Amino acid sequence: MHLKPLKVKSVKRWIAFGTGAKGKIVIDRGAENAVANKGKSILPVGIIKVEGKFSKGDILKVFSIDNKLIAKGISNFSDDEISMLMGKNEKRILAEFNSILYGEVIHRDSLVVFDEKNPEY
Repeated sequence: MHLKPLKVKSVKRWIAFGTGAKGKIVIDRGAENAVANKGKSILPVGIIKVEGKFSKGDILKVFSIDNKLIAKGISNFSDDEISMLMGKNEKRILAEFNSILYGEVIHRDSLVVFDEKNPEY
């Protein structure tokens, strides 16, 4: 059987290699597992730290608690918005902000995960 090489969408290639990141987020172990092993998006509840000044649409580096770069992705929120949302679950966000600030911080389709075992890039 002949295996074809893995092709990466041009958007993901651009996220991974084409531009510098404007900010950084640190995620907890649960979020790291969900992103690295289950193909999930990054939600506010899993974020424990935000660094840098950035806007919606900017590239962010995603780090684990032990300061390992695990991903890069396009942010759906500014640094100020993520600072307000981080650590909060869906119910709390909806109660405090209605649906104005609800959603994934980085959607899976806009996220490149760096995994030595099964690289996406």
